[in-house]
Amino acid sequence: MTKKAINIVWLKRDLRFTDHEPLYLAQMEGIPTLLVYFFEPSVMNYDDSDVRHWRFIFESIQEMQNKLKSVGSQIYCFHNEVLLVFEKLIEIFTIKTVFSHQEIGNKLTFDRDIAMQTFFDFH
Repeated sequence: MTKKAINIVWLKRDLRFTDHEPLYLAQMEGIPTLLVYFFEPSVMNYDDSDVRHWRFIFESIQEMQNKLKSVGSQIYCFHNEVLLVFEKLIEIFTIKTVFSHQEIGNKLTFDRDIAMQTFFDFH
């Protein structure tokens, strides 16, 4: 069975559509684009995490979801660690490129992004 080829836009801190370079680049490829956001337990439980921040994130995603309805699309949200989800996604899809902003939040997310780059390079 042939897996569907897609691009993925991994949304992180930049939760907007206007002037979003990773989203723009993914759309220029001319293949379906999957939008994903991760509520990672490790990040949510990190020392610098705050419930107000996560409420803002949730509300921002809800606003984006409402805008996406008009074009028949959505953001797929996962409450799991990034690596675990991407391991499943590569079983389902042929992922051409994962587009995202480089994380500059804290050491945990910075190290996660480096590990994910290694994962993406391998696959």
